Order: sequence, then structure tokens, then C-alpha cells
Amino acid sequence: VSGIAINIIIALFLALFFANRILRRINTIKDNTIRLAAGKRLNPLLMGSDEIAELDSGFHSMARALAEAQRKEKAIIESAPDVICSIDSDGRFVTANPAVKDHWGFSPEEVVGMRFSELIVPEDIQKATQFFDKIREEQDLGSIECRIAHKKGNDAHMVWAVRWSAVDQVLFCVV
Repeated sequence: VSGIAINIIIALFLALFFANRILRRINTIKDNTIRLAAGKRLNPLLMGSDEIAELDSGFHSMARALAEAQRKEKAIIESAPDVICSIDSDGRFVTANPAVKDHWGFSPEEVVGMRFSELIVPEDIQKATQFFDKIREEQDLGSIECRIAHKKGNDAHMVWAVRWSAVDQVLFCVV
């Protein structure tokens, strides 16, 4: 009877030990998901050849591939000759690439936060507003030509290709 009791105690101790070890490793992966979402550095790779270590290795590979895709996307947007921007549902620019300097005379920092109606010439504001509203309502894409009041004072004719993103609640534009 005492041998059985000792075996049960040892089995419970070992079960708790291994469960705790597995839980710590799973919590490391869980922490990595939070770190990835926050843009922070991931925990070091888990050592071993078990399924949890393989899962962590796969997660690290996915994070590297995602970072590489983001780097390439940023390089494309930053070097694009066309204006690439996004406008929120209040009509304010959320993002703008460096091409705004060449086409509109404003830096990206100046444009972000501005209402699109501040850049469009007064005669074209109503047409542009109706167009953007239609794209939002129909959750569609389309294009429009309207004039931008360049920072230097002259008007610049621009063709806007616009797509509404319901997920992001923004208009993505290539101008």
C-alpha cells in the first residue's frame, strides 16, 4: 500500500512538473503573438525537437516573412512616383507617401491630418465629396479627375483611383 501511495505521489509530481514545463513553453508562444502584434522583438526560439518547439520555429519564420513583406511594401510606397494616401471617414488624410511633395508641394507630415477638401480647388470640392461618399456607401472602387490647389498656388489636375476599405474605414487612393 505504501509503495502504491509513493508511486501515486511521484506520478502526480511528475505530471505537475511536465504540465508546468509545457504551459511555460506555450505561454512563450502566446507572449510572442502579443509581441508580434505590438511590433516588439520576439522571445528567443524555444529549444528542442518537440511539437511546441516546431510551432515556435514556424511562428518565428512567419514573423520574419511578415517583416520582410512590410519592408518591401514600405519601400514600394515610399518610392512610388504617384501619390499613395488614405483618407478616413471624416475626410482627413491618415497616410501619404513622399510623392505628395512632388505633386502637391506639401510634405507628407503637412498632409496627414488635413481634410481632403483643404487641398481640392473650391470648384471641385462638391464633385469630389459626392464621389468619395458614393464610394464609401457602395463599398466600391472608382476614379475621378479633380484639381488640387498646389502649395505654390497653381492648380494641378489629378486622377484619383479610390477604393473603400470597410475593415480599415478608410479610402485608399492612388493619385
